[in-house]
Amino acid sequence: MEIKSTTNGFFREIRSIEVYHSKDIDFLDQKNKVVPTIKPVTVFSDLVPEDFARNINLKYNNDNAYFEVDITTGIYLSDYLIPSIFDVFGKRKFAVALVTNNDKIFIGNNREPMSIDLHDRIKDDNSGSDKYEVSIYGTTILDPRFVL
Repeated sequence: MEIKSTTNGFFREIRSIEVYHSKDIDFLDQKNKVVPTIKPVTVFSDLVPEDFARNINLKYNNDNAYFEVDITTGIYLSDYLIPSIFDVFGKRKFAVALVTNNDKIFIGNNREPMSIDLHDRIKDDNSGSDKYEVSIYGTTILDPRFVL
């Protein structure tokens, strides 16, 4: 068998992350590739692609496959949003859609919620790069690389 490493004929770039309550995304619907019709509760938009890191690793537990998801991205927040954002996140009750210029990938559902944390990455160094980091993580048995 020969495996050639060839590039795609297109580029993929993150545009936004849609956040849903995991209770609203049904496991079986996601497994059967049914696209949700509900509106997201939060959308992180205008993301800087260079700040986005996506790690989806296949792991095994007693020969049962699952995926470990770890996604981070930097965001700039207005001061007035910070208290309300910290009240919402920091919990394990979300599903997300990664929206690129080509596709949308759903991760998390009512049986396998994702956690979303917000980390303070402010440097106070007069650099203009004071931002927060959104961390999305969790595990799922559904292949999160499936594109809708």
